[in-house]
Order: sequence, then C-alpha cells, then structure tokens
Amino acid sequence: MELLPHPTQPSEPQDWILQWPRCAWLLQLSNSCTATGSPPVCGRLIERLLDGRRRLQGAPPVVESLLNELWYATSLASRGDLATARYHVMQAQEKARRVNRLILDIRRAESRRRCSELRRRSHRLQARSQGLRQRSEALISQSFAALCQARCSALRLRC
Repeated sequence: MELLPHPTQPSEPQDWILQWPRCAWLLQLSNSCTATGSPPVCGRLIERLLDGRRRLQGAPPVVESLLNELWYATSLASRGDLATARYHVMQAQEKARRVNRLILDIRRAESRRRCSELRRRSHRLQARSQGLRQRSEALISQSFAALCQARCSALRLRC
C-alpha cells in the first residue's frame, strides 16, 4: 500500500491547527466509509485526504501518521476489507486524541507566552507612568515656587 504523497512546501508552523477541524471531519468520513465500503464514496474520500494532506503541511508527524492511517483504512474499505479498515480507523481515532491534546498544549503555551508579554509591557508602562508622574509633580513644584517668588517680588515692590 502506497502512503500519501509528501507535501512539497511547508506552511507556517501553527497554520495546521486552523485546518485541524477539517482533519477531524475526514476521520468521521473515514468511519462512515469503513461502515459501508462503497467504492465511489471511498474514492471521493481519498481525494479529500489528499487535499487534507496539502492543507495540513507543516503539521507534526502524528498528524501525518493519522492521515496515512485514514488513507490505508479507506483503501482497505474500498477493496472490501472492512474489518481491517475499521481497526485502522480506531488507530486513527487514538492519534486524533493525541493531536487534540497537542493542540491544547500548544494553545496553553501560546496563551502563557502572550500573558508574559502583556505583564512585561504592563510593568514597563507602570514604570513609565510613575516617571511621568514624578516629572509632572516636579514641574508643578517648580511652577508653584516660581509663582510664589513672583508674588513675593510683586508684594515687595508695592511696599
């Protein structure tokens, strides 16, 4: 059995996550295909798997392995070996669970990274605002001192 052709160009590192729901949909279609074994349905699914492979370029190896598992299951189903095809769909379902955990871990790490950046930015802005507040208070004090001197000078001139 030949595996899916390898993608030619990698995409952005996390672009595959945006395409993951489509892969989950392909898993559901493979499950349906292995239930019926209809060759026309399996043929269309193989085309969709090829498109899914292209869309999921740059994905981790477990995603490619899942797509290969679906390809194999669909090919077996189209030849009438439904029992073995169902086994491979179950293997793909386990890989899909691993991918879902991986996506959660990636999103959690990205959220932490963004939060850390926001905390650093907040600290910089707080330090900057404190510096500006101190400068403003110094200018107000200088202005008040100058105003007092001007008033005192004006009072002395009147005497």
